[in-house]
Amino acid sequence: MLDMSLIPGFLIAVILINISPGPEMIFVVSTAVSSGKKQGIYASLGTACGSTIHVLLVACGLAVVLSTSLVVFTVIKILGAVYLCYLGVKAIVSRSMTVVPETNGMKKNQNAYKKGFFVGVLNPKSVIFFLAFLPQFINPEIGSYSFQVVSLGLFTVFAGVAVEVVIILLVDRIVGVLRGNQRIMMMIDKLSGMVLICFGLKLALSTQKN
Repeated sequence: MLDMSLIPGFLIAVILINISPGPEMIFVVSTAVSSGKKQGIYASLGTACGSTIHVLLVACGLAVVLSTSLVVFTVIKILGAVYLCYLGVKAIVSRSMTVVPETNGMKKNQNAYKKGFFVGVLNPKSVIFFLAFLPQFINPEIGSYSFQVVSLGLFTVFAGVAVEVVIILLVDRIVGVLRGNQRIMMMIDKLSGMVLICFGLKLALSTQKN
């Protein structure tokens, strides 16, 4: 059971949080731009599942370990930073920026999902965010703490998917007229790659408190 008096504030916070660009959103949008809206949506679902792992860690009380252990935080942070930089470099050096008919579309979709999952799950700042954000809207006196964490956390995550899908559809419509121009697509993809690298470096330099 949830404390309905806290829901309005929670909904406002969720909207503001999910329209703020982060590494997950940048990865999802860049995937949609370079590979099409379908792979963009799979990438979004992947990041959502990665973030869901963080919600479950908070619900089980294990997120405290990551937020207090410098070693655990640093290991995950470095892995996440390296992965973001890898994706960024890969986008920059990629030569083909146009969407072509795929003979193995499902494999491409699965790869987009897997990449999204790792982008989501290897972001330790995400689990710390949930650890700080969700308890503000939980009332232990009216129900299970874990149930409220999971309910509010999943709503936050999949509200993010909804926002990203809307952005993907808008971007796909805009980029659709540009896909025939390989030079422009290469410039867009390189820009996306540089942004991902910047997020990777920012993550690498981050601490548990900022």
